[in-house]
Amino acid sequence: MVPVLPAAGDVVYIPVGTPYAIVNLSLNATVLSLMITTDPAFDSDVVPLPELAELAATRANALRTEHLRRIRAAPASRLRTRRQ
Repeated sequence: MVPVLPAAGDVVYIPVGTPYAIVNLSLNATVLSLMITTDPAFDSDVVPLPELAELAATRANALRTEHLRRIRAAPASRLRTRRQ
């Protein structure tokens, strides 16, 4: 599994047949994933892969830990302020 960390507005192409997982690394922000396709049967061939669930969870936890470490190490001026 290779992580892709897109920024807001980025487009990520996932080739047909590629297993993927969308993971929110934040503990307090939401993630919006918009999938666009021209195939009317877009998700008719979706196959759950339970054998990858543990790998995905382990990788997501490691990415989340690294994400939080980077946030804590960033200067306060680079951090977003909470909306009221």
